[in-house]
Amino acid sequence: MKTTPQPPKPADHQQNDGTLHYVMIADASGSMQGTVEHVRESINAQILELREMPKAWVTVRVFDNRQMTVHDCVRPADADLLTPEDYNAFGSTALYDAVAGGLLDASTRIEASGGLGEDDTVVVLVFTDGMENASRKFTAEAFEEVLSSFIDRPKWHLLFVGSDAAVMDDMERRNWRRDMLFEVRKGEERDALNAVAREAREVHRLKKEKSEWRGFSRFRRG
Repeated sequence: MKTTPQPPKPADHQQNDGTLHYVMIADASGSMQGTVEHVRESINAQILELREMPKAWVTVRVFDNRQMTVHDCVRPADADLLTPEDYNAFGSTALYDAVAGGLLDASTRIEASGGLGEDDTVVVLVFTDGMENASRKFTAEAFEEVLSSFIDRPKWHLLFVGSDAAVMDDMERRNWRRDMLFEVRKGEERDALNAVAREAREVHRLKKEKSEWRGFSRFRRG
């Protein structure tokens, strides 16, 4: 008996053939002793996943009281996995400098290359386990000003994962989007980062808007 092929059901979203600019900014301060290995493992897992995306670019920055760039806008296939020499715990927490500087540097590089295409996405994923205490370039007010210029920018997704209630409160005061804040307990860092990173890649792949984030009841703040 001959059957008539049925047309596929329309997808809610088209698959995305655009470029993903992926920026990871990770705390390397002394309080990260005991946690840094788990975060490093997550960053390496994310690099491996990004290698499946031919149009991705990856930047990895780590910070204590200094700002250190491990990978600067390279193809994931060219990004070596992080070692303890690349990312370990030492120093204070210059969080404002790391995040504001990372956002501005990413924007400058993207604009210099011609800007974002229609299907391009920028994901900035930040992790810290503690409060700002060492920034020299950006005050709280200057940080908030930079953040305000990016937080609702189309095609930009700014994700903040933290394991300290005080720093999460501070990010809320600085007007980080509450639906992009993910608060975790000690020991959950790797699972939370992996979960948020997977969702970030799906947001790009399916061309989702900020309002379409599925959300993680386990990690979402509030």
